[in-house]
Amino acid sequence: MKLLTFCIDLQDGTDSPATQRAYHVDELKSQSLAIDKKFYLANQIHPVISRLCDPIDGTDAGRIADCLGLDSSGYKVSKQYNSTEEDLVSATQISDEEYFRMCERFSFECPSPSCDTVITMDSPFRGVGSSSSLELALQSCPNPKCSFPIHSSITSIHNKLRLEIRKHIQRYYSVSAE
Repeated sequence: MKLLTFCIDLQDGTDSPATQRAYHVDELKSQSLAIDKKFYLANQIHPVISRLCDPIDGTDAGRIADCLGLDSSGYKVSKQYNSTEEDLVSATQISDEEYFRMCERFSFECPSPSCDTVITMDSPFRGVGSSSSLELALQSCPNPKCSFPIHSSITSIHNKLRLEIRKHIQRYYSVSAE
């Protein structure tokens, strides 16, 4: 295996890119060229040390650059992912009520021909009267004057739900296309 060996020359006072300052090792030895130590510190040493020290609290790219003798102003953008991680953690700690508070609730009219009550599904259960007991939300109409067993018309509710889902999907794609 043959290695291509070259070094980056310092060339004081020039703004030449590293590709124009690259010389073979033999040329570097025979001429009065100097190795650009800051180039190697900034491009090969600093990134590796930054990745290794990243999990350590209190370290950041700017601090590591200072320790290596580099200008730290170019390294001040550190740990941008932390805010995203914190957002994700806090999003998982939010209750379902808070997380979905801005969502449109599924609602439908009572299937009974004699009842016009609009039933909104907030939960699979609901409280019964003043007692602390719960019943299935689709067990009966919440209107005290109507005791229609809603679950007996589950097909019509299912169809209404499908239509609502399609409507929301269509709304999503129409907003995304704009």
